[in-house]
Amino acid sequence: MKPTTPAQQERRDRILVTTRELLAKRGYEGINMRSLAEASGVATTTLYNLYQSKDELILAAMDDLLFSLRPEPGPEDLEVLDRYLLGVKMTSKQLIATPNYAAAMAQLLFNAEPGSPIVDTMLARNIRIDKKLVQALKAEGILQNDIDVNLVSRRIAGAAWMNTFMWMKGFVALHEYETEYLRAFIDLLSAYATQKGREALRTRRPVS
Repeated sequence: MKPTTPAQQERRDRILVTTRELLAKRGYEGINMRSLAEASGVATTTLYNLYQSKDELILAAMDDLLFSLRPEPGPEDLEVLDRYLLGVKMTSKQLIATPNYAAAMAQLLFNAEPGSPIVDTMLARNIRIDKKLVQALKAEGILQNDIDVNLVSRRIAGAAWMNTFMWMKGFVALHEYETEYLRAFIDLLSAYATQKGREALRTRRPVS
């Protein structure tokens, strides 16, 4: 869906923000299309014309948030590793700012069936992004040439969700989330790094 007027864009933004807010407050089972339409100030029929179901709307709201967290390239773009670390920091800060929403989305993922759109958006796509990262880091001489790219990509994505899981279960404090995430990511990559890569990663590891 691509709004063509400022009014349509404003309506879309309002709907997606409202969806995230209500999901954080009430959880997945506590919202439906009627309540989302009412809170967004649109007719239920209008909402159904824009989104076919509650799940489609939730995925759109999540996609909108994830898109806003992607670092924008500058005139002199960052190195691949630093650009990815910036994305980690931005994602962490968003989770810290909206922990209830993050917990609700994580719960959706953990309960989703294999192959569902939620799994594709929140996990499979992350693995695909991480695969590009791993390949780029190999090309830069940060990671060893003989590593299994698919395996390392899965482990990177898994480490991110494990950090979220540990936070949800009370083993990682909210204010420590970003540091724990960065340490886990850097420690994982260090196991597959070249000497050059280990030195680069060491300088970026958060101080204990």
